[in-house]
Parts: sequence; structure tokens; C-alpha cells
Amino acid sequence: MFGSLRLLLALMVMLGHLVGGEQMSHLGYYAVRGFFILSGFLMTAGLNEVYQFDGRRYFINRALRLLPQYYIVCLLTLVAVILAPESAAQFIQQWIPSLLWRDALTDLIFLPLQHPEPHYRLVPNTWSIAVEIQLYIFLFVFLARSERYALIGLGFGILYHGVCIYNGLHFGYRYFGPAAACLSYSLGAVTYFWIKRGDSTYRPVLAPSHCPFGWLIY
Repeated sequence: MFGSLRLLLALMVMLGHLVGGEQMSHLGYYAVRGFFILSGFLMTAGLNEVYQFDGRRYFINRALRLLPQYYIVCLLTLVAVILAPESAAQFIQQWIPSLLWRDALTDLIFLPLQHPEPHYRLVPNTWSIAVEIQLYIFLFVFLARSERYALIGLGFGILYHGVCIYNGLHFGYRYFGPAAACLSYSLGAVTYFWIKRGDSTYRPVLAPSHCPFGWLIY
């Protein structure tokens, strides 16, 4: 079920970017939020049932799951931009040759990539992965620790979005960045704890093969 849902969300993101238009773009917005909720749910399950809040295993596995593919795509993109700079600049604004090395450090360390203003970014859409990494840390430190903490995070997310709407801030404030994503991740974490609370036979286990979400986390 989770695999099919992920495929559907990925297709929605692709359509939002490739087709264009306001209505199709909204598909991508909804899909990203869906990914964040699903990630909050699965990472909370993993931390409680698989990793047992072992930070070393958790963060090493997260890095191995995300970073190798990212750096491979960065390398391929850099080759394409160097070989065809004019075509690359016409295709994506952030691939303008004059900006090639301006944000090299940003591309390398990955985490600041959620800023929405134009910078040179080899993989522009990785702002969402950068946000995800920051929320992985927040889940480990706070959100995934208990239902009460997850509810506090959910309350903060609702308050943040409410303040943004009340003050008429641009939609980007409610879409980009870890503060905006806290609502979705907290909702996923709360959902996990509610499901867990409803299962009276549930017992924590160490073996990932016994975890119902282990195959998605490892």
C-alpha cells in the first residue's frame, strides 16, 4: 500500500513540474505534503520499533538512503551544464553559468538548499529533501519520542500556518522550510501513536524484519 501511495505522489509531483499551469502545480503541492506526512509516520515508526532511538544507526541509514543518489545527480548535472551551458541556462534559471561556483558549498553541504530565492543549485528540487533531513533530526530529538511531543509539534505547525495566513504572508512561507513542514511531519507522528495506542497486543521489537514498516525504512 505504501509503495503504491508513494508512486502516486511521485507521479503527481512529476505532472506538476512537467505539465505546468496553476491547477497542475497544485498537484505537486499536495503531493509534497503527502510525502511529508508519510515520512513523519514511517520515521516515527522506525525510531520506535526498529532503531530504538539509536542515533548512530538511524542517521547513518538516512544518509546512505539519500546522499549517494543526490551526489550522483549533482555530478551528472554539472557535466551537462559544463557541456551545454546555454541550453542549461534556458532550461532552469539556477543553471546560469555565471552562478556556477557561487553556491558550490551550498550544494556540497546540502542542508541550506530550502531557500526559495534564485541561487545556483545543481538539483533545484532538493529543497524538499533538505527539509526532510532537518525534520529527521527533529523527529529523533523531539517529535517521535512520545504522543505528547507529537501533539505539541502539531500545535506548533497549526499555529505557524495560522500566523502566516493571518498576516497575509506569501504562500512560500507555508510551503518551504522546516517550520512549514512541521505540521505535516507532526501529523504523521501523531497518526503513528494513535494507531499504536489502538493495538493492545503491540510490543516493541528490535529486529527490523518484525517491524511492519521495516522494509520501508531500511
